[in-house]
Amino acid sequence: GGLCWCCPDAGGGGCGGFGCVGEQAVWKEGGADTRCLSVCVCVWFIVVLVYCYCWFTLPPAYPSILDVVRVHVRVCVRLCICVCLCVFVRVCLCVCVVCVRCVCCVCVPTQSTWGALLFPSPPLLPTYLNKWRAANPCLLARGLHHTRRLAGFTAVCWPPSSSAPCSYSAAPPSPLSAACLSSRLPLLTVSRMGPNPPNWPENVFIFDPATPEKTQEIVDRVFAEQGGSEPACHGQFSNSRYALMFKPGEHRVSVTIGYYTALAGMGMQPTDVTIDSVAARNGDTDFRIGALNNFWRSAENFRTVPQTVWNAVGNSMLWAVSQASPLRRIHVEGNLQLYEYNYGNAAGFSSGGWMSDSTVTGVVISGSQQQFISRNVNLHNEWQGGVWNMVFVGCSGGVPEEHCGKTDGLPNTVEQKTPVTAEKPFVVFETSTNTYKLVIPAVRYDQVGVNSDTSDATIVDFSNVYVATEKDSGELLSAKLAAGKHLVLTPGHYQLSSPIRINDSSRTVLGLGFATLVCKGGPCIEVADGVEDVRVASVLLEASSEHSEVMFKWGTMKSAHSTHLKPSFLHDLFVRVGGPAPSATHGVSAGVMVQINSA
Repeated sequence: GGLCWCCPDAGGGGCGGFGCVGEQAVWKEGGADTRCLSVCVCVWFIVVLVYCYCWFTLPPAYPSILDVVRVHVRVCVRLCICVCLCVFVRVCLCVCVVCVRCVCCVCVPTQSTWGALLFPSPPLLPTYLNKWRAANPCLLARGLHHTRRLAGFTAVCWPPSSSAPCSYSAAPPSPLSAACLSSRLPLLTVSRMGPNPPNWPENVFIFDPATPEKTQEIVDRVFAEQGGSEPACHGQFSNSRYALMFKPGEHRVSVTIGYYTALAGMGMQPTDVTIDSVAARNGDTDFRIGALNNFWRSAENFRTVPQTVWNAVGNSMLWAVSQASPLRRIHVEGNLQLYEYNYGNAAGFSSGGWMSDSTVTGVVISGSQQQFISRNVNLHNEWQGGVWNMVFVGCSGGVPEEHCGKTDGLPNTVEQKTPVTAEKPFVVFETSTNTYKLVIPAVRYDQVGVNSDTSDATIVDFSNVYVATEKDSGELLSAKLAAGKHLVLTPGHYQLSSPIRINDSSRTVLGLGFATLVCKGGPCIEVADGVEDVRVASVLLEASSEHSEVMFKWGTMKSAHSTHLKPSFLHDLFVRVGGPAPSATHGVSAGVMVQINSA
């Protein structure tokens, strides 16, 4: 496909921004985009027709060798003219695309883009266009989101400037349009389809049920680094992050989860992955601490049939935690205990937790849990206990009766239905194809109990997911989103001098292993006004010594564009100011942790 200009996957190199990408025009492994390929096939088909026409219209006999040479020269000339015309038409088409973009939106290429698109050393055309753009910023800013994809191309403007948006008499532009008003904006390269399976970093462990000994050795090693009670609350401010990912099948292992460790099964249903034992234990043997500091860990999307005795009750799964330690999409065929007994007739304190879209066939014993929230949980048996406030939303089965206060009853708050919800996005592994998918569950209304139907979920192949590492910048991650990718943030510390900007609807940002976004002078994540169907999940935001006025910002004003038809969701968003270094030595600060402006 010599007539198709494209860019490499890396941000910043290549031709500067044009690529055969998008939902309907993407790069495939082993060849060019089908649209470009079709053009090339048509071109060479015309060439062959012209050549055949010239050949078969030759006179049947030739008076001399000179006449033969003359005729063949004529054929070659016609052939060259045909090829030049085809190339000229294709170049004209590309120029038209660029010109339309220059008039209808703010995306004007730099010289490197023109050079890669047309010829090595372009004349003064880009300079004139940039001058014209600088003189007409408001005209250029209109309707970017309506003309972003044209003739198979996708262009991305970056970085946004701090310029104030222009005034408009019609509908306002998208936030990306308003942000691209600086006089000289490069076009960042647009990524092609990513690998599937992806290139996971070394702190993402993919476990196969066929190798339980290897799995057990790894999970024990991770817990020894990230958990335990000797010393107390070991790993609380560790710099390490881990994701433990289990392929479908039966895993004969016992997993104890420490700080900054996320366990996840990779089946479409929780029952696709079975793990013998999963536990979160007290971080301190002093009952006055117990599990009070057990933050920043999670477990989801698996089935367990526990055989362990905890707190003198057999067949139990133990999950002694406080905040920022969610359970999601689990299927416990036995009892679930939310605290751990220490000694001297005293249970270790525990304070808060979350469980959703889960089933427990036995008894849930809250014990010392001060407060806990369960959303869309099937309680086949009953819930025992409650200290300050147990909250149940859309749960079914053995839900306790609602009662205010502890006098003559237990403190239970009960909502019969969940008005609007969508489960957190999750990763699945297809054994038959050795590939990964990102599942984005559909929105549910007035739901009661677990919803196991994923037939209406959006399933995204990982070739359309950018798997990020902590080396990636905010600019690159924003560009990936603008190019139509979803983001999966692998475990690590992302030092973000500029935010991850979500300017388009239907984008998902999913963290693995408590991916930590460090805000350096501004928001870590910034969502534009008017976007819909956005999911942000499983990320830990952390303040730095560079003051951030807002750490997570959704919108800039009350937006009339938001509707309840395509709501957006935040799942497991954890934000902290202080704790790890350098807060102890240099101090960290932020004005607002989470700011929601859009309706």
